[in-house]
Amino acid sequence: AEAAAEAAAEAALARAAGEREELRTQYERLLCDARAQVAAREAEGRLAAARAEDAQRAAAVCAEQARAARAVAERAEARAEQAAAEVEYLRGQLATTLRQQAQAAAAGRPHGGAAEKFVRFSMQSAGPPSPRA
Repeated sequence: AEAAAEAAAEAALARAAGEREELRTQYERLLCDARAQVAAREAEGRLAAARAEDAQRAAAVCAEQARAARAVAERAEARAEQAAAEVEYLRGQLATTLRQQAQAAAAGRPHGGAAEKFVRFSMQSAGPPSPRA
């Protein structure tokens, strides 16, 4: 009976050792899975942070491009205003020249090609002073 009890105890110890080994293997597997999940979450966090930084950089680039485009548009508008002022100035000069020619013709005086001279002069000149000056 004692030998049977001893054999039963040894068998129970062997089963317990096998179960302990199986539990240890399961524990190590679970621990490894948990570490992998933590590492994955950390990687996702780093990826999200990197994406946010990329988005901020892209937004800054877009804002700078918008500022540059506004500056270009403002310069173009200023040039258009100056060109319009020059056109008005030249129209006034031409109207004055034509009026003087008409008056000279009415008075019987030759005009000597004043309109042609004016056109040549206005094409060579720099035009009137800038209206913003």
